[in-house]
Amino acid sequence: MTQMSLPAPQRDIESEFYWRGLQQKKLLLQRCDHCHKARFPAMPGCPFCGRDGQHIVEASGRGTLYSWVVVHHPFSAALAAEVPYAIGTIELAEGCRTVARLEQNTDLQPGQPFEIYYVQHNDDPENHWTEARFRRVPA
Repeated sequence: MTQMSLPAPQRDIESEFYWRGLQQKKLLLQRCDHCHKARFPAMPGCPFCGRDGQHIVEASGRGTLYSWVVVHHPFSAALAAEVPYAIGTIELAEGCRTVARLEQNTDLQPGQPFEIYYVQHNDDPENHWTEARFRRVPA
């Protein structure tokens, strides 16, 4: 069976820095200039203090597993050969959460330490993109 290529994610003005960071193997987040809380996903104003003004910071790429689901029915034909796979919510060391694909789909427990790794998609320059995934940190 031939592997289908995944379509590139839709970018917008708020998330462009995030996708460029992934291409450089960096997980970039916004941090509020006023309350100093990190946030994900990117947005024009702070959801905590309601003020404008943020700067971009590089995250450590480490966190703990908050929650997860194991996918048994693919969302698209391009993912059919990969089921079952897990999607998890990672509580990042910086204090915000992100959702990403997990390397493991068994023996998952809340609070387990995870770290980021990067997956390149598609050889076609018009559809090339980088995905952030997480794997369990060995004990």
